[in-house]
Amino acid sequence: MDVKKKIIDKCMPLFIENGFKITMDSISYTLRISKRTIYECFRSKEELIYEILLVAYNNMQADFEAGNEKSNNLMEKILPVSNLELHNSFALYHALLENARRHYPAVYKLMFDLHIGESVSNFSDMLKEGVKRGIFRKNIDVALVALSLFNIYHIEINKIISKDFTANAILDNIVLCYLRGIVTANGLELIVDIEKKSKNIKLENSRQNLLKTIRKINIDEQ
Repeated sequence: MDVKKKIIDKCMPLFIENGFKITMDSISYTLRISKRTIYECFRSKEELIYEILLVAYNNMQADFEAGNEKSNNLMEKILPVSNLELHNSFALYHALLENARRHYPAVYKLMFDLHIGESVSNFSDMLKEGVKRGIFRKNIDVALVALSLFNIYHIEINKIISKDFTANAILDNIVLCYLRGIVTANGLELIVDIEKKSKNIKLENSRQNLLKTIRKINIDEQ
C-alpha cells in the first residue's frame, strides 16, 4: 500500500469521528505519521480533505452501480430503497460534505460541482430511458426533472442528518409524490411496487449507528 493511500485510509475514520476541524498535529500524532510525510503527499489540509471526500464519493457511486447491476427495474435505480449499502455510503458522504461546507467552503464547492454534474447526468440518462420504455411521460422536461430529483435527494439527506423526519416519511411524502406526477400508468405500477417495499424497509433503522456519527460531526459541534 502506498503512503498516500495509507494516510487516506487512516484519516477517513478519524474525520468521521471528529469532523474536519481536527488539526494536522492531531492527525500526525494519531496516525503516528510525521507532518512532513503527510505534506509530502498532500500540499495542504484542504487537499487531504478533498481526497477524503473523493474516496467517500467514489464509494457511494460504486454502491449505486452495484445496486443497478442487481436490478433491471429502472424505477428501482432511481429509487434504490432496498440498497442499504447505498443509503449508508450516501449518508456518510453527505455528512462529510456538509462538514466541509461549514469549515472548508472552497473544498465543498469543488466536490459539490462534481457531484451535481454527475448526478444530474445520471438522472437525465435514466429519465430518457424511462421515456423510451413508457415509464415517464413523453412531454417531461428531462433537464428540469433531473435537476429537481437532485434537489429532492438533497432535501432527504439534510432531513436525515437533522433528524426532523424519518427517511421513510420523506420517501412517501416528497419523493414518491413528485414521481407520481411525471409517470405513465406503467410507471405508476412500478411506484406502487416500491411503496410496498418501502413499508417493509425501515431506512432509518438500518443506519442507526451511522447517524450517531453524523449527528456528532454536524450537530453536536454547533
